[in-house]
Amino acid sequence: MTVSPRAFNGRFITISVTLIIVGLLIYMLVGRLGREMDNLERTHFELRLAELKSALLLKQLEIRTRGFKGNLKRLNGANPMQWIKGWPTDLPAYYRGEFELSRAKDVKGYWVYDPKQRVIAYLPNAIQNFELTASGEWASPTTTAPRKATGTRWLKYQVKVYMDGSKLESLALEFVP
Repeated sequence: MTVSPRAFNGRFITISVTLIIVGLLIYMLVGRLGREMDNLERTHFELRLAELKSALLLKQLEIRTRGFKGNLKRLNGANPMQWIKGWPTDLPAYYRGEFELSRAKDVKGYWVYDPKQRVIAYLPNAIQNFELTASGEWASPTTTAPRKATGTRWLKYQVKVYMDGSKLESLALEFVP
């Protein structure tokens, strides 16, 4: 049985067009997966930042109701992870522990506490995808003048104590540029 050369050309064109279409679909899928991974990281970052702020609020309420022995000013720069339930035996999966930021390795996508600088910090997987406001909050599309977090790789936050005389006014988690 003989096969005409014309039949082979038809199959070759069909296979070529099919491979090009499949290649374009894979390219589009990979791009979309990358964007979704970035969105997932941003969502986790926002959730963890809100969790840390909630821990500060609970600590503030605890101090107001039960009192605090010692100097409240020493809470400046404290590790807010210590105030999350389960400390120190059951650490959250997104927290790697206490490290100097200059020596921390393999911590992309995790939070760490630097006892030397007294900051809690997050190292994004892709810093260019993080747009923050001046206060360190995630910039929404409606936020005016977001700033890219390109000055430093680390997104650092520090616990601040605000006093009214000798009385605790509030605890805050402030962005450290």
